[in-house]
Amino acid sequence: MQKDGPDEPVVNKASKPLPVERAVIHWPWGIIAVAILALGWVGVYLLWNGFVFLSQL
Repeated sequence: MQKDGPDEPVVNKASKPLPVERAVIHWPWGIIAVAILALGWVGVYLLWNGFVFLSQL
């Protein structure tokens, strides 16, 4: 019995792997994450103080 195609897939060995594009600026992601968390806590603090102020009127 004859098969329609080869047993193993044909791999194009002439193709080069795609270059990985890297950012020009290496961002300090840990510091950015801490800054976002700190800004979030400041926002929650200000909202809470606003609710407390409005509830005391």
